[in-house]
Amino acid sequence: MVVRDNVRVTELLDRLQVIADRADVRTALGLGEHDTDAHCPSIGRRAYRRGVEIEERIRTEARDVYSWSNGPGDRYGEHAHLYNKLLYCTRGSIDFRLRDGKTIHLEPGDRMVLPSGTAHSAVVGPTGCTCIEGKLPD
Repeated sequence: MVVRDNVRVTELLDRLQVIADRADVRTALGLGEHDTDAHCPSIGRRAYRRGVEIEERIRTEARDVYSWSNGPGDRYGEHAHLYNKLLYCTRGSIDFRLRDGKTIHLEPGDRMVLPSGTAHSAVVGPTGCTCIEGKLPD
């Protein structure tokens, strides 16, 4: 799920839907085709792209925040977490595949909230990826 930063987690979970097409994500967020600052309304584009600032920002929302990286084509088998997962992609790309067959594609600047108990697997894109994630409160 790609979301605006100013939406509360409880509201997100109530409205959870998987959107596979990037154009549909843009529409769901109420953005125009050329809205480049969709994911950085409050801290500015330059600061947003820097991993340190993103990690600091995530720490205001989530606990146990950390950054991780994987090489091209790396895979994670299907699993689920016992917490609501907040994840930002800061470099490369990664596809999260849900049990129902839907795919959530993340590129730099994309943010995803994955509700607790959601079964998913992942495949890293052709240039690898770096992400920052944390656990959202229930």
